[in-house]
Amino acid sequence: MPNPEQNIRRNLLFNFTGQIILKLLSFLFTITIVRQLGTSNFGTYSTVVAFVGIFAVFSELGINNYAVREIAKDHNQAARLFANMVAIRLVFGILVLVIETGLAWVLGYSTLVIGLIAFTNITIFIYAVQGPLQTILEGFERYDLTAVFNIVYQLVFIGTGALFLLAGFGVPGVIGASFCGALALTFVSYRAARRFTRLSSKIEFRSWLPLILFGLPFCITTFATLVSFKVDTVLLSLWRLPTEVGWYSVAYNLVFTLLSLFLSFTGALVPSLSRKYQEDPAAVTRFFLGSVRYLWMLGLPIAVGTTFIAERLIVLLYGEPYAPAGMVLQILIWVLPVLVLTTLCGAVTTVFHLERKTARINIINATFNILLNLWAIQNYGLLGAAFMTVATEVLGLAQFMVLLRGHLAVSRVVIELLHPIIPVIFMASLLILLGELTVFLEIPLAGGFYLLVLVLTGGLPFTVVKRVFQMVIARFAFRRLATK
Repeated sequence: MPNPEQNIRRNLLFNFTGQIILKLLSFLFTITIVRQLGTSNFGTYSTVVAFVGIFAVFSELGINNYAVREIAKDHNQAARLFANMVAIRLVFGILVLVIETGLAWVLGYSTLVIGLIAFTNITIFIYAVQGPLQTILEGFERYDLTAVFNIVYQLVFIGTGALFLLAGFGVPGVIGASFCGALALTFVSYRAARRFTRLSSKIEFRSWLPLILFGLPFCITTFATLVSFKVDTVLLSLWRLPTEVGWYSVAYNLVFTLLSLFLSFTGALVPSLSRKYQEDPAAVTRFFLGSVRYLWMLGLPIAVGTTFIAERLIVLLYGEPYAPAGMVLQILIWVLPVLVLTTLCGAVTTVFHLERKTARINIINATFNILLNLWAIQNYGLLGAAFMTVATEVLGLAQFMVLLRGHLAVSRVVIELLHPIIPVIFMASLLILLGELTVFLEIPLAGGFYLLVLVLTGGLPFTVVKRVFQMVIARFAFRRLATK
């Protein structure tokens, strides 16, 4: 049986490294998409993606989340679950397609937007096969493979997307490129999954209801989370011009590109910790507190630094037409450090089998987000939507802290959160003194100064820095020897 702690380290390494490569590629291509489509068309594209994204979970019903945990505990479950997961997703995918297009018509979207929504939903049927394949790989704790395969997806998406944009296909071309990427991802996932288990084609209809019921808490949680993340874009599209949706989406996508790097860390924890919890429950507490400390050390300075350079960063990346997104980014970036911790708490609740209570928290968050956005967006537009997004995540984190206090040493979290405060204050002071230098200078200067003060104040133990430095030197020396 693989060592859970070794699996965690391997999964974190590959998942995080893969996500860095993946998001760098995605980020560069997104800049191309934003500039090529223009503010109005990009706003339309963002509306379609947000609308489809909210309801996509109902084609999967949370079964994948449940299956990852069960396969991690017993690998023999994979063969039995595969065909049933695929069949359920195909059936419910058809229902989602009908409901989404009907709802878009009721809400008064244009024929173009409704057509794009229906077109985008084709990916649901591709992921009906790819999703269960990825679930098997994750259940076998092979996040290294899923990280590599997601890079394959991104390369195919970028290659075909660039061709379609050059051909003048616009928004439909970008959506079509995502189909090509999904097909490539399905192919490589299928080849890999066959190495670990027999992919049974036997469908057991009697297992559908139990699977759906077990997955329902995860489905509710995911849906509520998606509503919290995407309802602001949908509501903006109903009450504001596509150009404003484009401004908001640019800032939002930039924040969540950064956030996805952190989310790759938390996602890789669940399978291994699920097994580790059965053997050594105290290990979960150790991983949790250590993760809180280092994720907060990374997230907080990014939020503070981005607040200072937001508008200049937006103009540099996307061009002057998107300058109004700078004010939105100054607010939205504060989602990053809060949501990083919220997502970590959500991952740990899965290990503790608290998914039903997690679903309740996310329902409260989604309700809070919708109600306040209905008021804030009509009265304050983009800035109102940004403030409500941050407020929702603060509420969610507070609820998770209350939920986990009986399972983890939550009182020690406050101590972990204090470590980077003084270094961040020094970093902010430096940014004020520097004034408005070029962003390319401010980011490394501020980041290096923060790291220096963090080490000097003991927030980042010198032993950790020394260990990382020794690992880098050893790897470099090994490569030099290997080339001789």
